[in-house]
Amino acid sequence: MCAFTIYISLEGGAGMNKIREYRKQSRLTQKELAKLMHTTQQTIGRWENGNPEPSLANLRDLAFVLKTTVGALLGNPWASKQSSRYFLHLKDKEDGLDGFWGNLGILPTGKTESLWYPITIGTCDLLTASLENCDPFYFETLNNKLVIANPKNIKRFVTLDEAADAFPGDWNIEWHEFGYVSIELYDAFEAYLDERNQLKTENNTLSENLRETIKKIMVDHELDDDDLLKFTSGIRIFYQDGTTESYTLTNFDFIDHIVFTAFSLDGFPKTLPIIDDEFSMYIPTDSIALIELPLLKANEALSRLNSLEDEGIE
Repeated sequence: MCAFTIYISLEGGAGMNKIREYRKQSRLTQKELAKLMHTTQQTIGRWENGNPEPSLANLRDLAFVLKTTVGALLGNPWASKQSSRYFLHLKDKEDGLDGFWGNLGILPTGKTESLWYPITIGTCDLLTASLENCDPFYFETLNNKLVIANPKNIKRFVTLDEAADAFPGDWNIEWHEFGYVSIELYDAFEAYLDERNQLKTENNTLSENLRETIKKIMVDHELDDDDLLKFTSGIRIFYQDGTTESYTLTNFDFIDHIVFTAFSLDGFPKTLPIIDDEFSMYIPTDSIALIELPLLKANEALSRLNSLEDEGIE
């Protein structure tokens, strides 16, 4: 089994503040970041020192400006270290951050157009090693997808540097697939939907600035609530015969199962479970070209798995 950049890191404990590291990687001074955040340089300095920790609303704004996630800023070991910052800002660093590189194109059997995913330089570097055999592998993208790919049912893989021209005759790409948007936007989408539905949870804390940004994105790209649900909770399954299925799920136990199996066992599961409140499916891995899962939900599953391992539960 080959894995990309989703992993459980034992370096650094949860709660270690990484705001300073991400600010420096973004080539911003405290004063410049304060201006973007509509606050003071002194406040940024206090947040970086963790005294006090910024609120969830402020953390979301920081993650959006710095083009990463709240989990990454807090140093949570299960959080993706991806950043949508252009890779030239990050590639010479050694602190584990991983910046935007370009796009990966995957052409499943039975399809005439590739699926394009914004990826980091780390994902690109590991692609060759992952394709040395035909075993299924998985990778994370900068538009909130954990992709499981089965090379046996895929015609070709193409890597396209951000500075390169569009791939000839095969470059049908949407706004969120360019790789410039912070992954935190997708968690903010979910919080925004919670607000709209008047669900009082710890998750639905948004600043007015980020709330207005979401509204503008929805208008600019003609999105509705169902579209936001697809970004935050949607999966797509591409089969070897070229057919496709899409679901918007409410039960994510199956992600726990996939993550647990993939990280705990030597080998990839022969059957993948897709479980929702209303149905359960069990899909033979050999029949799949690829599956798209919501990345942030997978990160939550990694957190749960990490907690179980810390407690010694197998």
